[in-house]
Amino acid sequence: MNKEQREFLADKLAGTANIMLGGLAVGQFLSDQPFQLGVFLLGLLVYVGLLATGLWLLKGDSNNGPAGT
Repeated sequence: MNKEQREFLADKLAGTANIMLGGLAVGQFLSDQPFQLGVFLLGLLVYVGLLATGLWLLKGDSNNGPAGT
């Protein structure tokens, strides 16, 4: 992937991470259902994982030359 593609994907992963955090973690406090620690922790884990993946993509790779070289 080139730099622009990595930046685009990292941005989309960050947006997805925010939606996951809202749906799985913060949504626990807005629901009439009892609090479920497992769902809350899963939301936090997915959030951190997606952000870490996005940061890893932004870091890029050391081989920015054309393919096959």
